Amino acid sequence: MSISQHAVSDLADLPPYDGSMSIDLWKIARARQIKEITARKSALLRAQSADGTDLYRMTSGGNLSRTSPLSKTTRRKVIERDKVCVWCGSAGPLEVDHVTRYADGGSNRPDNLQALCAPCHRSKGGK
Repeated sequence: MSISQHAVSDLADLPPYDGSMSIDLWKIARARQIKEITARKSALLRAQSADGTDLYRMTSGGNLSRTSPLSKTTRRKVIERDKVCVWCGSAGPLEVDHVTRYADGGSNRPDNLQALCAPCHRSKGGK
């Protein structure tokens, strides 16, 4: 069962609106409960680096965000270093890819990064 399917089944357990508070407060409380359920089910939110720090956090809008995003400087240096896609040799628009995935604890250090063209990056599963 996927994370979202788990969350949906858990949502059925949330109490319905009973009139004990204003509807606006109830909606806020329910949104908080939904976030907590989603956070418990999300494997990415449980992912940690080798030193035990969290790799992802949940934003106030309920989205996941990396706790240590790749800097523009590092991104530029990797593209300048590789100059072409390391898989196919294309000089087309390049993207920076983690050799060991960030979600699996891969670092943002240049030795764990490579330049890939968009089609190669997508075929690997990157965005």
